[in-house]
Amino acid sequence: MPEIVKTYNNPKIFWSEVSPFLKKEEAKNSLFLGLAYMYCSNSTDCLYQSALFDGDAFWGALICGRYFTNQNLIPTPVANYSRLKKLFEHFLNFNIPFNGVIGELETTKLFKPLIEGTGQKTKINMEQGIYNCKKVIHPKEPKDIKFRKAETSDVSTISDWIKSFHNEAVPHDPPVDSVELAKTRITNNMVYVLEMKNKLVSMACWSRDIQSSCSVNLVFTPKELRNNGYASIVTAKLTQHLLDSGKRETNLYTDITNPTSNKIYQNIGYKFVSHSVHLGVF
Repeated sequence: MPEIVKTYNNPKIFWSEVSPFLKKEEAKNSLFLGLAYMYCSNSTDCLYQSALFDGDAFWGALICGRYFTNQNLIPTPVANYSRLKKLFEHFLNFNIPFNGVIGELETTKLFKPLIEGTGQKTKINMEQGIYNCKKVIHPKEPKDIKFRKAETSDVSTISDWIKSFHNEAVPHDPPVDSVELAKTRITNNMVYVLEMKNKLVSMACWSRDIQSSCSVNLVFTPKELRNNGYASIVTAKLTQHLLDSGKRETNLYTDITNPTSNKIYQNIGYKFVSHSVHLGVF
């Protein structure tokens, strides 16, 4: 049978037909799976979904999603240039503007000449490592440390931390309403904090829950409180909480150029899975 690109208007059908193939490598596909699952219940920011099949064989899929003012292409890993070209050329038929590609390193490398062949330019915004954890290695803790779910009274601090995290870690991303984001995440029980003598010292959040796994992100400690092990402790405790709640594994993205943060996560049980790239398009 010939290879066919199938376009989806129903995110639930897309999830049911594509996710079984991607769950074989859940961490590597965590961003793609997380978005596809979220779109099943809220498709407001879902601009496009397609998949390439050859009979029962699955060769890859593509999402275009909106993130504030950005519109990013999110491909699954596709090692074959001609197959990726089929997916991309099919997408171009829909005339959807995009200004980024976020995907596994080798796939994103193949995307670069395809995009530049349309007259657009590209640049690497960020190189990331994808890690997953199935068993936590707990670091030593100070005696007076307390781990808890963030509360409404923490909104001001969490908002400031989200803004600082954004400016430090992802300055290339569009600005966020940190106050609204803090309120929403705290309301949805997605933010956890460390307290030391009644003072907040660090936070970690979770997102992209697809039932069998979810992602840990927004790990942040203010500069004046760093080098005390707080990031390791809050990440380990949140990871353990998520595993205890029934997740088979958790995953997270790191700045691959920051050896310190990568080492922190490895020391608490996270294992390197894949190299990811955020390619800017202009």
